[in-house]
Amino acid sequence: MVDSEDSLNAPTPELIPLHHPGEKSTSSEFRYLRGQNLLFHSLRGGDWLLLCVGTCFAFIHGICFPLITLILGHMTDILLSQAEQRCNSSNSSLSYLSQYDEETDSYEELSIENLLQNTSSGFVNPQQLLDIFSSEPGSISQEEFEDLLSLLSAILGITVLVAAFLQPFCWELCSSRQLHCLLQDLFCQLLWQNMAWYDCHKDKDLASQLISHVDQIHHGTGARAGMLLQYSATCASGFIIAFIVNWRLTIFILPLFFQCLVAPHLLDKVYLHLTSKRYHEAGQIAEEILSNFQPGDDTDGTAVELNCYKEAIQQSQKATLKRYYSIISGMLVVYLVANAVLAVALWQNWKLIEMGCLAPGAVATVFFSVIGGMLSINKILPLGAAVMSATQSAAALTVIIDNASAEKGTELTNKTEITGKVQFKDVSFSYPLDSKKQVQCNNSFLYLNYLNIRLESVEHKINNGIL
Repeated sequence: MVDSEDSLNAPTPELIPLHHPGEKSTSSEFRYLRGQNLLFHSLRGGDWLLLCVGTCFAFIHGICFPLITLILGHMTDILLSQAEQRCNSSNSSLSYLSQYDEETDSYEELSIENLLQNTSSGFVNPQQLLDIFSSEPGSISQEEFEDLLSLLSAILGITVLVAAFLQPFCWELCSSRQLHCLLQDLFCQLLWQNMAWYDCHKDKDLASQLISHVDQIHHGTGARAGMLLQYSATCASGFIIAFIVNWRLTIFILPLFFQCLVAPHLLDKVYLHLTSKRYHEAGQIAEEILSNFQPGDDTDGTAVELNCYKEAIQQSQKATLKRYYSIISGMLVVYLVANAVLAVALWQNWKLIEMGCLAPGAVATVFFSVIGGMLSINKILPLGAAVMSATQSAAALTVIIDNASAEKGTELTNKTEITGKVQFKDVSFSYPLDSKKQVQCNNSFLYLNYLNIRLESVEHKINNGIL
């Protein structure tokens, strides 16, 4: 008889692949190559089309925001250049602009510098800017500029609207079809597994594990995968546009935004790790108290253990508060340093703009592009974690889907009749209470085909009832 502990410690039965290694066909090789991609293992022909369409619209949707920043930068340059041209042409004979004041019933002299200074935000009022445009014709008329701006806005708006609808539609539809095929393949392969495979996975709660893997695949694919590609495209295109417009300014402000976004995450993870480590000690004390507690124990001993637990909790709270204050101080210092350096960068860029070495639209394009790329990183991190967990779950399910039981593998690879042979040598039996009195000793048996029993050599006569 085999001991129960030996059966638990027995190695896991190896699952034989569904397809024989010797089979070399085009379809089997294509299935093998397609099976390497764990997340898209169950995709069919139409699913690949949906995946390609969703991927294209995800990249288009991600690139639109950096393109908008580029258009806004050029539009800023056009507005300022048009304002300067109109002011220079209108002030060729006069050094001031006349604006009618209804309260005093007189004309107030306003130069272009006073016009900029009188606005609360430091920018020209749009109505005043339109009045400046309509005063004298320039290289680009007001109607042409409005038509160009309307056309670009309409194209980008329609593109974003279509991409924002088709991107999640294609990814979700592809994910639902993939999950349906995955569940079918998983159910079919589970029916082919032998009892030994189920015995090895009995203590691990196989049903709950399979449901958990399927849920992780469902949450890690679909719209989340499309959003991951979208934000990745936004981040990459934002940095590329910023480097093309002005690489010096991009290199200068890129570490600042990176520091402002990454430093809080790192400090938060350190804080959570240290806090959980400190409270883990108090949890071990509580676990020891509960495991050793008996209903008839002395109350004084229990009070001593509870005091130890309270002291551990208090120490954990004090240490946690100290680390919390230190981390908050560190984050405050990081933000102050970053904002101070950013203020210096803005002041330097303003000086370069006054000197004519840098266009105002380039500064706006670089800042908005880098900000968009950095904000996309915050979205990429959780979405990437979800996709990685889905990949691990798909790897666990692929082991089951791509393999069949030993019985099915034998049917596929070997068509001959199966014969079994089990032989026991030097087998001895004795009574449990009296080990000295042996019923059988030094016997050898040979089992053929699991049906016929033949005795090879018997040194003592065997009791037929015991046999």
